[in-house]
Amino acid sequence: MIAFEVKSWGAPANRWQYGPNYGGVWVEVISEPTDRLGSYTLAFHPIAANRDRYLMLEAIVDRLPAEIPVFEGCKRKMTDMPYGTLRLTRGAVTKEIAWKSGCMDDEYVQFMDTLKEADRMVTDWGKMAPASRTEEHRIE
Repeated sequence: MIAFEVKSWGAPANRWQYGPNYGGVWVEVISEPTDRLGSYTLAFHPIAANRDRYLMLEAIVDRLPAEIPVFEGCKRKMTDMPYGTLRLTRGAVTKEIAWKSGCMDDEYVQFMDTLKEADRMVTDWGKMAPASRTEEHRIE
């Protein structure tokens, strides 16, 4: 299974997981400009299993560098940018790759471009499926 999560200021911005046998879900984060920071609705869009789709996703992830660049080593960086985790699960082993999108070094930008490509593809699949349920998160 491949899972991806984006956060900004501690709140979810985008999330999905997808596997070859059971499909997955894209979790859309919905908020209004007038909502307080930390208030949002999660809409869960189920994505049907499809081995060809999974192989396309896996092919993108396989292009990630063997040695993942480290944000702390960035020479050109911006703070307060979205961050997240890519999780790659095979059998009982999960590899977690943390990332922060504020690094503008060439090597890191290439790494982020690969993550963004995978994210766009799964997000597009999720947008084609109606939400099966919603979950409210409100800060009063």
